[in-house]
Amino acid sequence: MLKGTRLHQALYSLGSFCINIGGAVSAVMGVLIELPVRDSSQSTLPRSAFLAHQWLQDQALYIFAVAFLLIALGQLSRRLGDPATRMLAQHVLNLYQRQIFPESDHTHYHRITVFKHTAICGLFAIHRPVRGRWYWPWGKNAWPWSGWLVPILRSGHTNQKPSSIFLAPENEPDRAEGIAGNAWSRNNTVHVSNLDKMVAESSPAKRREYAEKTFTPVELIDLYIRANKPIGRSFAAFPIEVKGNVWGVVVIDSRAPDGVTNENLSMVTPMLAILSRLFERRI
Repeated sequence: MLKGTRLHQALYSLGSFCINIGGAVSAVMGVLIELPVRDSSQSTLPRSAFLAHQWLQDQALYIFAVAFLLIALGQLSRRLGDPATRMLAQHVLNLYQRQIFPESDHTHYHRITVFKHTAICGLFAIHRPVRGRWYWPWGKNAWPWSGWLVPILRSGHTNQKPSSIFLAPENEPDRAEGIAGNAWSRNNTVHVSNLDKMVAESSPAKRREYAEKTFTPVELIDLYIRANKPIGRSFAAFPIEVKGNVWGVVVIDSRAPDGVTNENLSMVTPMLAILSRLFERRI
């Protein structure tokens, strides 16, 4: 994941530099080539100034092209999002994680993850096959353009490369997967707790029951178990709006069956309000 790394910060800074340089070059060139510079035989200016002006006029098209390219590259790199805004959003998640689970010694047992809805989920968003085979990681009966919830931010300093993505089609809300997908499709809070612990020894019936309660395909549960990934036992998901539109979902999960309760969810509302304002900027 590029975002949040030092490379991300460097690219964003470089993008700002390119935009400033490209804009400055365009502005200066626009002024210089329009100056009424005459030959030294008709002006007090030295002949070198006349020759330089002539050269700038001759090369104006190429110079403007380079300036435009710099601005375009700068804008492209800035599409990665503002690292400062991302760091602030990360700080907000960490702060509320400690408030919601104040007595936990293992912060990675209780997480807050931000999922952004995207119409197209390309291979760049899937770090490894997490749903299907390597050549079709989106899973059976799913297409890259189906509509997805992709994780972009997580509390804590561990598990910073989440790989769980959930189907969330705009035109087929009944196919939305997981706690996150259902919160997004309903545009309402979804809370599930006291789930059974899922391990390799769990029976098929227990796996199906867990899958039904969490709106998750049982094949995905089996995949997590085979990968020896810890599976949460209590969840809450909240749709988050940005500029009046459902932008994504914030999911709180815990390995404790009673980790996510109505009591500790009472403080989520101000967190969502803060994140909503932050996500008005690209992160």
